[in-house]
Amino acid sequence: MADQIKEVLYSTVAIEIAYDTQRDFIYPARIKLITNSELDLVLSNDELQKVPFKEGDRLFVTLKTRECCYNFSTICTYTKKTNMFYMSIKAPVKLERTQYREFIRVQMKRDISFYISSDGLYKERVDAISAVSNQQMKIHLFKAQSIDISAGGIAFYFDKRLNEMANVIIDMSDLLPDMKELRQHGVVLRCRPHKLDNRENWKVAVRFVNMPFAVQEKLNHFVFELIREQAKKEKALR
Repeated sequence: MADQIKEVLYSTVAIEIAYDTQRDFIYPARIKLITNSELDLVLSNDELQKVPFKEGDRLFVTLKTRECCYNFSTICTYTKKTNMFYMSIKAPVKLERTQYREFIRVQMKRDISFYISSDGLYKERVDAISAVSNQQMKIHLFKAQSIDISAGGIAFYFDKRLNEMANVIIDMSDLLPDMKELRQHGVVLRCRPHKLDNRENWKVAVRFVNMPFAVQEKLNHFVFELIREQAKKEKALR
């Protein structure tokens, strides 16, 4: 393995893995061991019931450092489930450097609140909530369970389907204590069906819009603190 690639791997603060042909579904991971031929990883998503990949699967991997991203395609060589989810992949022989297209995400389970107008709810569910007229859209307050967060957006589980590109307002005081009364505008990028605790739910991805720089910096600091805390907990379990 080239020294330049080793340097990138050792400076990686977050990893994301997806199927090479289906990159919408991303799995966060952490590097456990680096060898010349393989990388041993720990999958970070504790909602997983089984390792999503199998030996021989072609994967697309993003390495995130503090400065930029590096992408490479590879093959899964090993998977194992114990109290955590382990896998191995072939080490990269070439990396493609890219600028950040999104911020570093970290897994976070927390109850959150958000506001959305009636037209943002999928039409099959609107009638069950309220009668909607074109002249007056009602604003609803809902609770949800967060999945992960970055300074660029948030993902959460919700029991209703939301329209893609719907406008939402996230109550940031649920995330950071010093953000009391701060509301952040966002738009729904994706809303996919997902089973949670054997119940039908929806997995919603929201992108923050026009976030103030000071808030963005606080969130970035919060994300890195969570990453460090989670790494310490995972190390203690080994």
